[in-house]
Amino acid sequence: MRNQQCSVLDCGKSVVSRTYCKPHYRKFVFLPAHPLYSIWRGILAGGIEVSERWRQSYRAFATDVGLRPSPRHSLIRINDNGIYEPGNVQWANPVQRSISKGISLRNNTGIKGVYWDETYQRFHSTITINGRRHHLGRYKTLPAAARARYLAEARYTV
Repeated sequence: MRNQQCSVLDCGKSVVSRTYCKPHYRKFVFLPAHPLYSIWRGILAGGIEVSERWRQSYRAFATDVGLRPSPRHSLIRINDNGIYEPGNVQWANPVQRSISKGISLRNNTGIKGVYWDETYQRFHSTITINGRRHHLGRYKTLPAAARARYLAEARYTV
């Protein structure tokens, strides 16, 4: 193996493992197998502003965000107007992601998951969990519908 040269065009370094030198082994074999690597690459490719520390180093990114709690978790920004940087990201499960989304443009009450139902002449309260919408009830007053929504958020958030 010592006499072999890296298979990357014009590299010429000695092979340390498989057919790659040490820098190319890390780039093509080791890092893509790491559990956070695809998330890091996705953030960089997404066109969203990322801190310079994370842009330069995958290791810094992995150290700052920690291990993914489960395959269902994804990385979200705490402040949606901020950039991806240490202190502005957290791991979120599907319920937390649903709650952190903004209010729909069609919402006429200003409260997420609560809207005026013209057919029943009542405020309709809903919550979406794991991609499924759950009906929480229809209420005469906006505060009652909002309270039902907030209680559901508290109950379903882990």
